Amino acid sequence: MSDIRTWLVGLFAAAAAVSVLYSLIPQGKLLVIARCSGGLVLLLALLRPALHWDSHIWENSFRRWQDEMDMATLQMQGAEENRLSSIIADRTAAYIQEKAEAMGLACHPAVSTTLRQGVPFPDRVWLDVPFHGPLSDCIKTDLDIPQERQIWREDTP
Repeated sequence: MSDIRTWLVGLFAAAAAVSVLYSLIPQGKLLVIARCSGGLVLLLALLRPALHWDSHIWENSFRRWQDEMDMATLQMQGAEENRLSSIIADRTAAYIQEKAEAMGLACHPAVSTTLRQGVPFPDRVWLDVPFHGPLSDCIKTDLDIPQERQIWREDTP
């Protein structure tokens, strides 16, 4: 705010000085030259902020804004990846549940995902039923989840 005040005071001071100068100079060619010079002085006073413009302030502001946009973009991408991972895990669990029901099993699987080249893939499955060979083979074949990443409920007597 003080920069604007300084600029306005300078502008008014230049206008007052030019006005006094015009009143002191008699009519004629000298007044024409004085008016031309006075106009240039007023123009320079008007454009003073642009002539003394500190581009570093704007560059820093732009960099800060760009950093904030990059951070927001990363946060949005992370949220989207989490949402996509959740959808893939839920649909994979539903697929396994349908296959189990087709084999006469009632189970409620849980699936976790891992990123492969930025894309979530089903990685591990937890099943609440004892080991079932055909279902395990189906999970391995259809979903590419090997048996060592299939966690089955232990049979406890």
